[in-house]
Amino acid sequence: MVTAEKLKMIRTHYKLSQIEFAEKLGVSRSTYTNIEQGRTVATPRLINTVAAIFHIDKEMLEDDEKKDDSFLDCLIDDAILEKYRKLKPTYRECAEKQLDQLLELQEKEENVPENSND
Repeated sequence: MVTAEKLKMIRTHYKLSQIEFAEKLGVSRSTYTNIEQGRTVATPRLINTVAAIFHIDKEMLEDDEKKDDSFLDCLIDDAILEKYRKLKPTYRECAEKQLDQLLELQEKEENVPENSND
C-alpha cells in the first residue's frame, strides 16, 4: 500500500476533509490532493509531520511494501485512549471493570474446545 493511500486512510479515519487535513499538515489543499491522488510524492517533511501529529511510525508510512492497513491500529488505540482520558474517575473505574469482564469472557471462549457442542 503506497503512502498516498495510507494518508487518505488516516484522513478518512479522522473524518477530515482534504482541506482540513492539508491545514493540519501545513500544506495547501491542492498540494495535498496531488499527493493523495499520486501525482506528487509526499516529502520527508510531510511524512514527519503526519507521524508527529497522528502518532504513527514514519517508517510504516513510507513502507510501500506493506499491503494491509495494520498501521491504523495505533490510530484506533489513540482514539480509545483519548476517549478514556475524557472520562471522570468513577466512569474510568466502570470502563476498566467492563474491559476486565470482556477479557475474562474472551479467555473463556478461547479455552473452549471446538467440539464442546457435540
